[in-house]
Amino acid sequence: MTLKLTTWTFDTCTCMVEFIWDNAEPETFRSHTLSRIINRCPEHQQIANDIQLFDALMVENKRKNDCQTLVATARQIGTNQVEWHYDQNRLLHIVIAGLSAQAKATLQALVNTNFGAGKVIID
Repeated sequence: MTLKLTTWTFDTCTCMVEFIWDNAEPETFRSHTLSRIINRCPEHQQIANDIQLFDALMVENKRKNDCQTLVATARQIGTNQVEWHYDQNRLLHIVIAGLSAQAKATLQALVNTNFGAGKVIID
């Protein structure tokens, strides 16, 4: 067991955290334990509890990564062609240039099935 301390800035906001993890654990089973919050972005100021903030950040980041992969796979494109952003209400928006209304509706149904209605919007 070798515990590592990592500082991480999320690409979903400007929050910065420090967390502890065990590099002896396989990546698929690895857990990250919050050490401290270094920076709390304006979008997350309302989450006062550090553990709740860390959990929210991890959920947002995982949703973004999983959604980006799901949509890219469905469209047979690279994940770098899937643009995304979180709005002020922390709702994930996915944008792929040139999608028809029918393709958007199909992708919206796909993300609703996988992430729940109202979690991701295909723009």
